[in-house]
Amino acid sequence: MTTNAENVLPAWLDKNFAENSLKESSTYEDFSVISVDVQRATAPGDNYVSEIYRMSVQQQHKIKHYKRYVSLIIKCLPSSEVMKKMAQEMQAFEQETLMFCETIPAMSQILEKAAPGKYTQLSAKCFAAGQEPVSYVVLEDLKARGFALANRSKGLDLAHARLVVRKLAEFHASSVALYEQNPAAMDNYKIFRLLEGPIAWRIRSFLSQGCKLLADQVETLEEPYSKYAPKLRALSETVFPRLVEMANGEGKFRVLAHADTWVNNIMFQYSGGVVRDVALLDFQLSAYSSPSIDLQYFTHTSLTEQVYADHFTDLLKEYHDHLIEVMHDIGVSAHKQMSFEELLEDMEAHALFAVFASAAVLPIVRVDGQSQFDVDASMNGTVSDKNRKAFAGASYMRAMKQILPEFEKKGIL
Repeated sequence: MTTNAENVLPAWLDKNFAENSLKESSTYEDFSVISVDVQRATAPGDNYVSEIYRMSVQQQHKIKHYKRYVSLIIKCLPSSEVMKKMAQEMQAFEQETLMFCETIPAMSQILEKAAPGKYTQLSAKCFAAGQEPVSYVVLEDLKARGFALANRSKGLDLAHARLVVRKLAEFHASSVALYEQNPAAMDNYKIFRLLEGPIAWRIRSFLSQGCKLLADQVETLEEPYSKYAPKLRALSETVFPRLVEMANGEGKFRVLAHADTWVNNIMFQYSGGVVRDVALLDFQLSAYSSPSIDLQYFTHTSLTEQVYADHFTDLLKEYHDHLIEVMHDIGVSAHKQMSFEELLEDMEAHALFAVFASAAVLPIVRVDGQSQFDVDASMNGTVSDKNRKAFAGASYMRAMKQILPEFEKKGIL
């Protein structure tokens, strides 16, 4: 897409769209829409499986005539042909509509009913969803309530990371309770869309190429890192089917996993310069599987090197302690819970998801703000100069020098 095309806004994002999106909400039923202002909320290279717009809506009270503004986020199908086809193949918007309209509200209700006022919201409120003129969802703009994205390329400090694993514990625990109440609520999430179905070959290409590009880079490094190059090339041929087998394994403890827990899918709320709360974003890949998938993905994409080195186990303990606390609050019986030792065993059993996070996702996370990662090329099995540059980046290499010896210890390499 050219720069000029990127500046063209969809004509259907207008007053009528805003009016129709808000009409079902009791908060807005006494207001009419006067005007809207639409801007892109993402930049080229952010690599979301959506295009995201921010709509500022000016409203007027129908009786008292005072005016106010509300800010909305609209996610819709991307214009990139590869990403658009991928979103359609994995039914990303159908999945996210179900999450926002049914599953997350049900999980949130479980938390609120069990402990009124104790737990903050899991994600943004959804106002509307539809398929015409393209698939879309309309969400509250969390930025209007003081939430913000972190700097993805820097990695999260301990305070931010602790809040994320606690929120994941709340998300996972409430899904366990929802499954107990209504097992059919998880039926739509039992296919791991990232690894199965029409998009599997794209993800296989994405991961295999990531392992090979990483091998090319570590081969240029000094010992002991250069020795990992042939092992990574060998892994590139076997990792995907092993990953699929791992994801389909039956574990004692299963939850609704977010399954895309990297820093750009998380927003943080601050007060007095201190991070106070967190909300999860983007549920297009959510799957009923192991909680370790989210924990491996998050810890291998979104932490600073210091936090990873010094507090990896501490974060798992924080997650587990809070998980047990939440499950106690919402009445999940003790025999359906898991011990911390069982969590550590489950993390080991799902260690290959750390490879996916590190070799496929982390290069995107760590690419500097002046560069872009060409996801389209990677999904199609094409090696681009942009992607070679991303894998050669100093920040990414610094992280992998820390992670690769850990993979060796675990027997992955």
